[in-house]
Amino acid sequence: GKLSDSPITLRTLSKIDNKANININVLTTLRTPRVKKLMSGGATFEAAVTQSQKEVLKAFNIEKDNNDNSFDQCNIAQKGEDNAILLAISSIMQYGKNEAELSEFIAKVSSDIENDGTLDSQSLKTNITNSASSIDNKVQENLRQRFEALGMTDVSIPDFYGYLDSDGDGVLNYKKPYVNCPTDYIYLRKGELTYTLKWAANCTPKVVLPEG
Repeated sequence: GKLSDSPITLRTLSKIDNKANININVLTTLRTPRVKKLMSGGATFEAAVTQSQKEVLKAFNIEKDNNDNSFDQCNIAQKGEDNAILLAISSIMQYGKNEAELSEFIAKVSSDIENDGTLDSQSLKTNITNSASSIDNKVQENLRQRFEALGMTDVSIPDFYGYLDSDGDGVLNYKKPYVNCPTDYIYLRKGELTYTLKWAANCTPKVVLPEG
């Protein structure tokens, strides 16, 4: 993608106790209004963060057994499942949007989730589905080149494609027994049962084992 021509405001509501760094990103921005809503209803900060993070991920068809890791510790320049999820959702949110459109979309999604913890708008869901199915396999290389241009060479861009739904069927790539072209990638997750892989004759798939 191209460089941003104007600023994009991202937010977080975080505790800094015992944390060396606080990272502000798309995920912290999406959870912040929901955290405030839950706390206004009597939830502790910790409980509000845990619940809001689960609800934000659910809006992107992502379910994790462990939601203890805070979004403000995620880093797209490092390997790891949480970092891969951040990169996947950031790519979905940004796809095909200029700065103003991205800011508006983030605001709409976070506002929709704020009240009841679910994403109810069909238009927002459709946008997410269409964006996830349109992302190509160049994101990691583009990011790597950008980091290098900034003089940052000690980076490890996480494999995030498994956390996309490339064919729009509501199932993440790493859960599929096969993925159709044009993605040309087969996504498996560590610890899953053995799959029977199949693909069209004109495909040359690459097997990708996501983080986690």
